[in-house]
Amino acid sequence: MTDTNNSAMAESADTSIDTSTGSLAGALAGTGPEAKHKKKPSLGSVVKSVLAAGIGVQSNKNRERDFEDGSPLAFIIGGVIFTIVFIVTVALVVGFVLSKN
Repeated sequence: MTDTNNSAMAESADTSIDTSTGSLAGALAGTGPEAKHKKKPSLGSVVKSVLAAGIGVQSNKNRERDFEDGSPLAFIIGGVIFTIVFIVTVALVVGFVLSKN
């Protein structure tokens, strides 16, 4: 019975530590570097997603893809830039229209 317990403990010890990061939680949850192969979204993909979301025509499929594959920081920065450009554009158009009167 002792040999069975020792071999079971040896097997669990081998599989419970993620050797690349030394993280026990990463190995147990399957979220180590091997499990996370998130590709970075291209600039065009981020711009397309931000524009589609900004005008309200982003499809659910693309939104899910963005949240699964993309870095949230890229979409946050893109959203902030889009918002600033949109506000400046509206202000310029309103200023141009009002200056004609």
